[in-house]
Amino acid sequence: MNMLLTYILRAVCVLIVCTVFELSKAFTSTILGDPMPKKNKRLSLDPRKNIDPLGFLMFFFTGYGWSNPAQTSQIGYKDRKTGTLITNLVPIAVCFVLAMALSAVYIALPQNTPFVLSTFVAAVSLMFLHIAVFNIIPVFPMTCSAVVKSFLNVNSVLSYKQMEKIILMIIMFGLFTGYLQTPLDTVCNSISMMMFRLLGA
Repeated sequence: MNMLLTYILRAVCVLIVCTVFELSKAFTSTILGDPMPKKNKRLSLDPRKNIDPLGFLMFFFTGYGWSNPAQTSQIGYKDRKTGTLITNLVPIAVCFVLAMALSAVYIALPQNTPFVLSTFVAAVSLMFLHIAVFNIIPVFPMTCSAVVKSFLNVNSVLSYKQMEKIILMIIMFGLFTGYLQTPLDTVCNSISMMMFRLLGA
């Protein structure tokens, strides 16, 4: 497979994964009573609404990155803390489930499946796994940042936000130099192997 096609497939995979991640977050928050995602037109499959340029480039070149976070509001939740937890953890769970489902599809593909198609299925599955694992890092714009903040008081949240900018820069440096990419790959590969074992591969 030539390099141009590889780059195109990788870009498409990132667009799909980021769109599904943010749509699942926006949809979950809406179900819980939040009007903001609908107001901001984030209940959409339009990838342009879900892509953060820097996050896209990080994802494209390192395999890990972030999407454009869908803004949500706690006001409509019956229980604000519980609503925040559900809204921000569901996208991660959805991506884990889709990664496993696509792994099952990959295993079930017949041997005469076109190489481009089998490669695409495997790549999307891996990207779903990567975005799920990466968003567990509790630093904005990763979704678990909101989970941590839901347990902090106002002053602590302000201090945490100031720290996040510095930590994000360190994370980016770690990805480009490989210091962070290597342990993340180890975690993702271990989860992937576990999925294949569960699927009987």
